[in-house]
Amino acid sequence: MPAPDVLSGESADPPSSRSEPPSRPGEPPDGPPPQPANANADPPVPAPAPFRAAWPWVLCVIGLDYLSTLAYQPSIAFGAAGRLAPLVTVLIALVTLGFALPVYCYIAGRSPHGGGSTALLERVVPGWFGKLLLLVLLAFGAVDLVFTRTFSTATAAEHLTFNPHPQWQQALDDATRWGDGARAGLPDWAKQRSDGLWHRQTVVSLVILVLSTATGLLFFRGYTRNFIRLAALTVLVYLAMTLVVIGSGVAYLVDHPKLIASWWADVWSGNGRPGAEAPSPGGWGALLGACIPLVPALCLGLSGFELTLMAMPLVRGRKDDDPQKPRGVIRNTRLLLTLAAITMSAYLLTSTLVTTVLIPPGAQEVNGQAKYRSLAYLAHGGALSDGQPATEMNPALGLAFGTAYEPPRSRFSRSRG
Repeated sequence: MPAPDVLSGESADPPSSRSEPPSRPGEPPDGPPPQPANANADPPVPAPAPFRAAWPWVLCVIGLDYLSTLAYQPSIAFGAAGRLAPLVTVLIALVTLGFALPVYCYIAGRSPHGGGSTALLERVVPGWFGKLLLLVLLAFGAVDLVFTRTFSTATAAEHLTFNPHPQWQQALDDATRWGDGARAGLPDWAKQRSDGLWHRQTVVSLVILVLSTATGLLFFRGYTRNFIRLAALTVLVYLAMTLVVIGSGVAYLVDHPKLIASWWADVWSGNGRPGAEAPSPGGWGALLGACIPLVPALCLGLSGFELTLMAMPLVRGRKDDDPQKPRGVIRNTRLLLTLAAITMSAYLLTSTLVTTVLIPPGAQEVNGQAKYRSLAYLAHGGALSDGQPATEMNPALGLAFGTAYEPPRSRFSRSRG
């Protein structure tokens, strides 16, 4: 072994070999104990708990979607089923309470983390068949999303366009004339391309676009306390004013039983649905057979159940909930589903009966009257089937009440759209 180079000051041994000899067993080591590399780093900040709210407030958020179909469901029911609409709505309520509600309550217990029915099917149906089934369900969901959003926006435009308030109609006319004047200054090629594009419907569409954008900004910020407060205010005002209209109609029918008798005579004699095969008198089977095929066309609000499952992470449970099986969240979500289903069924049954019996069939088919806005037609004091104005049901109804009724109603449709 070569000798170390003493003249150069280098040593063959590593530097650690020239340090002090190690301490004996039982003696403390020399110098301070070694510190970990991240000893001086700040302690990790715990992640903030996700925002949760009591289930009645979450119900108001769900109501923006689920209950918004009240804005046009009675009109769609009459357009599809005619005078049979109340009977078809009874079947829809039975399907909702007897089938959809138990199924979604079960899914809430099996998929409590916001995945909904698709997450459950992904676990229980493996393989390519499960993937194909999920693809089909997602396709149905996409169709429902596109239809309900576009149709809700269209009904909001319908309500705003035909609001009979004189100042509002004058404002629409002024905006239309202003647009025509602005188009007159365009080049000839632009005039030709824009011919027929600027009219009252365009003005209303631009108004809805601005309001929908403002609503969308609230959604992009997530579910905050202010958003839930706004949703609760909108839902409660809308349901309260709708209850005034429906309750007044029900009370009027109780005081005028001949209207119910006349409606039932039309249904039983086969005049309930124009163009349909008339059931023979006493033919309950034929009557039921005429109603059942119409049920799928009117099941527009069932997507609200799936939205409820997606909003489960927003529902507040108990402090001792197991994160994997939050029993408090599951219980409160089932309460939310039950109350939403009962509320929607009650409103649909009564609103469809009131609008079908009290509004003349001709008004249900004319734009600007009751078509797609049957409850608003009654709220504005429109003519009833017995020739009396709707103010006979309740003196509070009329132009002022109807004008106040339109904003929350249109906001409901825009929230869904």
